[in-house]
Amino acid sequence: SSKHVSMTQPPSFLDAIGQSILDSASSIDAHIDAGSLVERISGDCQTASSRRARHFALSELKSLARRAPGAVVATQGAVVAILRVVDKLTPAENEQLDDDNVEPLQECMEILGCLMADGTSSGPKSPKKPAKIKAKVDDAASIRGHDVAEMTLKHTQNGKQLLRLLCVRDTSTQYDAMVLLQKIYRRLPELVETAILANPRSLDHLMKVMQDSQIDYVRNECLSLLLLVTASNKDIQIIVTVQDFIETIFALLDDEDLTVGGKVARDLLQCLINVVGNPTCQRHLRETGGASSLVRVILVAMTGRRAGEAKEEDEDEDDDFNDRVDVPEEQRWACFSMLVDAALALAMEHSEKDAREITANREALVRAGALDLCRHLTDARLAPAPSLKLVRLFEVLEPCNQAAERLQSFKTMTGASRSGPLLFALVAVLVGEGTGLSLRSSLGRVLARCVVRHPLLQSFLCSSLGAQLQEEGEAMPAGRRLVELLEAAAPAAGCSLAAAPESSWFALQLLLAMLFGNANVQSVCVAMPISIPGDAGPAETFQELLFRAFSACAQICLALTEEEAEAFGSQSLASPASTLLGIVKLLLYWLASCQNVLVSFATSPVTIPLAMDLTCLEGRCGSFFSLQLEGLSCLLLGA
Repeated sequence: SSKHVSMTQPPSFLDAIGQSILDSASSIDAHIDAGSLVERISGDCQTASSRRARHFALSELKSLARRAPGAVVATQGAVVAILRVVDKLTPAENEQLDDDNVEPLQECMEILGCLMADGTSSGPKSPKKPAKIKAKVDDAASIRGHDVAEMTLKHTQNGKQLLRLLCVRDTSTQYDAMVLLQKIYRRLPELVETAILANPRSLDHLMKVMQDSQIDYVRNECLSLLLLVTASNKDIQIIVTVQDFIETIFALLDDEDLTVGGKVARDLLQCLINVVGNPTCQRHLRETGGASSLVRVILVAMTGRRAGEAKEEDEDEDDDFNDRVDVPEEQRWACFSMLVDAALALAMEHSEKDAREITANREALVRAGALDLCRHLTDARLAPAPSLKLVRLFEVLEPCNQAAERLQSFKTMTGASRSGPLLFALVAVLVGEGTGLSLRSSLGRVLARCVVRHPLLQSFLCSSLGAQLQEEGEAMPAGRRLVELLEAAAPAAGCSLAAAPESSWFALQLLLAMLFGNANVQSVCVAMPISIPGDAGPAETFQELLFRAFSACAQICLALTEEEAEAFGSQSLASPASTLLGIVKLLLYWLASCQNVLVSFATSPVTIPLAMDLTCLEGRCGSFFSLQLEGLSCLLLGA
């Protein structure tokens, strides 16, 4: 049988030898050319013709440095000769650059940048090298770049001359100096930071370029340099913050489309994250109203719509969400995610912060409306990842007392709201039909912890359990949603289970949080009416409803067969046994904490026999739920 031979075969030994010979010959030629050019730029340049000759030689050397940087560096005295030209052309302190020196100086900086380039060949037809050879080339380029960076700092007064070029009027020279400083910084960050701190005026000029430059590529290069130098040095972070760095970032973000995740916007946000991690910068941001700017920009990144922006004719006046189906989801939410990260850095506990600073930061964000951002969890167009980010922000903010006040306030940051308090909206998301399990679980955990932490919030949730008259269009109170789910879990005789077990499970966990550790709420719920009677009889109380739901769910679960239970899934919240498990947990805690409920449960002719039956389910609810229900029922009887 004939063998098919691939059209692209690996290079043979002879091919490799031939290529090596060609490379060596090219390197020798480049080395000779570099030596000649170095002699020409090293000569005396007193006359106009000699300066033109030097300029021409620098242009040739730049071209050679792009093709063969190794040959230029290997030429004796080449780098030093270039740096001497830089030294001659750089103006003294408080002086401006001579017009005749602008282009030669730029050529020198571009040559130095080429000599610090990586090992990737820039030739259009450069042959592919084997992996081992490519690795060696990259290592050599890295060593070469480090050596050139060291020599550059050494011969420019530890970088002081390069920093001085940031102060010149010529924007192209500023640009080349910023590019070169970035290449040096990536190799010798500590030395560059030391040079900057020794010459604080350089940061002042960088800030002026960023604030005032109308040329995008110059301002963006300045941003890239600031992104590097603010990454870890706390002193630099404080200096630029005092020079209105944070305010400048927010001003520039107003000109960016935060829904497309562009590089400039992401660089600005990374700079913000850099400085927000510094406690001193946090205090500055808090005291200058930066929290309000941060919340405003988060809202823009989330909705894609700025305050006051006109809507299309076919858009709802109350809809402030701008769909961006033309943008990939990862890019669509990139800026939003980074902004929330900045807010988290401001509000999270940190070893360097004291408790008062953490509380002050959280309160500033809550006052600015950060919690109200969570109202957008009700919008189905908000993707899962940003939804979980909002829940994470809620988790960080909920420990402060002002968070509890915002959750039960009937006014938003912009005035009264027909959607009711934020707690109503969050509970609607928690037990709503369209909520994903990951969001439901995350929100349920944080909301329950928040309710347990704040007794006033427990009382507020308890007060919303009672039957109330509602106007059309008003939001349903949080407690009424929970009561409706309990009523659906206790259907009339002969009806099947009507409640969604998953929603019921999370509703019961929230009710448990409402009762936890609060004797007043536990006592009130015993006799609290939760329905308006249809006849002259008494209204049903919360305790009676819970007992009725326990009875109905227990009877349904006891009637299940093993096959029916397994059809729901052994550990699925879709199983009706999950609702029963939540009710038993709630009853167990309430009975152990409140004498009145204990007496009512123990003297009931219905609840005790059902609890005894639940101690021996024999797998009728599936092995997972059966084991837990049997154990908790035994504890219930023990209580």
